[in-house]
Parts: sequence; C-alpha cells; structure tokens
Amino acid sequence: MKRLIIFACCYLLAGCTTVGPVQKRAAQIRIPEVDFRNAPLADVIIFLVDQVNRPAPPRGSIGLIQAPDPNAKQRTRTQFPEFYDLCEDKTIQINVPYCSLLDLLAFVTSCAELDVEFRNDQLVVITKDGKVVMK
Repeated sequence: MKRLIIFACCYLLAGCTTVGPVQKRAAQIRIPEVDFRNAPLADVIIFLVDQVNRPAPPRGSIGLIQAPDPNAKQRTRTQFPEFYDLCEDKTIQINVPYCSLLDLLAFVTSCAELDVEFRNDQLVVITKDGKVVMK
C-alpha cells in the first residue's frame, strides 16, 4: 500500500499521464540516511537529480547511491548558468535518518524556490513559472 501511495504522489508530482521506467524506479529509491552540512545547494540538487536520472543498475545487482561526479559542478555551471544564479551562495544543512529520494529532492529544490517534474521520463528542475533550468 505504501508503494502505491508513493507512486501516486510521484505521478501527481510529474503532472503527466504516463509513468516511464526512470520515474517508476525513482519512486522506489529510499535513502537510509542523509547528512549534508553547509553543502552548496546547487551541488546537492545536481547530485540528487543525477541519482534519479542515472541508468538503472543491471538486474540482480544492488542499486547503491553513487558518489558525485567530480566534473559535475563545472559541467553544470557552464551548461546551466541560470540554475547556478538562482542557487548562488545558498547552502543547506540537513540530517534525515530515512527518506524517499524524490521527497528529499522536492524539499531541497523548494529551498532554492525551484521545483522538479518529469518530462519525457527525465527529471528536470524548473522555476515556479515552468522554465527548465536544469536537466
């Protein structure tokens, strides 16, 4: 029953009529512990979006949260300057013992006055007026 409710919430979050494999997998990801201490908000959002959009692990393997890509900050700053401008000088400190990846991402993006949604089975970060600032 819990999975059905979470899946329905993700469906409503996405605002779309079909649920793709990335969205379905993302709705099932649970993080045992989250501990960000004065982390740059932009880096946290990039890390979480990358975890959602990464390919599914091979069947039979364990899908662990991966370490951040060391090149992600530079790559994203050049590709999505507006996103970095919106998150400029913002940091986050959060410690949560157990949470859904999508719930965490929705909370963290709201701290930057942004939102997330699925478009073409890819999670994107948008402004409140719907403009895509990162994918």
